[in-house]
Amino acid sequence: MMYSSEQRKLLTLACELEAKSPSSLYLVGGLVRDLFLGHDIEDKDIDFLVDGDAEEFAQSVVGITGGKLERYPQFLTAKIVSPDIFTSIKEIDFASAREETYEHPGALPCVRQSSLEHDLQRRDFTVNAIALPISEAHKQRDELLQVAIDPFDGRSDLQQGLIRVLHDESFRDDPTRLFRACRYLARMQGTLAEETQELFREAIKANAIHLLSAFRQFREIDKIFQEPGVLSILDWMVTLELYDQCELLSTVSPGALRDGVGALPEGRVGSESIFVLLFRLTSDMGELTQAFRNANVSKKKIERFKELGLAK
Repeated sequence: MMYSSEQRKLLTLACELEAKSPSSLYLVGGLVRDLFLGHDIEDKDIDFLVDGDAEEFAQSVVGITGGKLERYPQFLTAKIVSPDIFTSIKEIDFASAREETYEHPGALPCVRQSSLEHDLQRRDFTVNAIALPISEAHKQRDELLQVAIDPFDGRSDLQQGLIRVLHDESFRDDPTRLFRACRYLARMQGTLAEETQELFREAIKANAIHLLSAFRQFREIDKIFQEPGVLSILDWMVTLELYDQCELLSTVSPGALRDGVGALPEGRVGSESIFVLLFRLTSDMGELTQAFRNANVSKKKIERFKELGLAK
């Protein structure tokens, strides 16, 4: 395990401020997951979970780091953008421990401040429901195993390469998790836990992704197209029958898209290049154009994708 010098500096600062604060601070998210997988973490964002007031804690941090503090009280989150004392760390995210309720399946969640326990319960998959007390974050990996807060045995699922939801309504509450599951399957070269696979297929049969707005679907596909393992993700989307339900992809056969992405020059694979590919490969230009409009993509961008896609 090796933090970058700037990550270590940030963690030390956070520890010092936590000692003076009524709040408790934890590491969560992709950095924790990759710590236990033994992956390189030097380029990973550090996301802080605050068992207390995230905005108040972020205010104490920005007083030292400089930068711009952005507040999102409706989500109980805050962010420091472009902290002056760092060069490689561009953003620092803080979130209060919270719980979520959904007015109906596919709705954006209503959040309220809660406990660490409830915050971990609201997460998408067991592998993302692991927290590390900030005061312990400097320890070696073997020692971290002893201090991790892991109520859903996410470390065991990490070791086995299993993606597992935390409850039966997970995909219906938030169908973006269908897309995220495919991303994590590719990243971890893993598989769905048996009961999660059944819940995934039930959500597909119920057309759960159509509970999402076209914009939210577009945003998830945009994230997928930015992943290094995009080809593997597309394969999982086909296998799990998610691909055909995506309006943005419905006019391009998965085989043609896969071949097109595979033929892109190294360094040019990314969402912009793949959106251009969609216009090059589509069987229905009008339908694809309308799908982009439905997702609130600007007319200027659509025309640029189309122009580049049709160029020889």
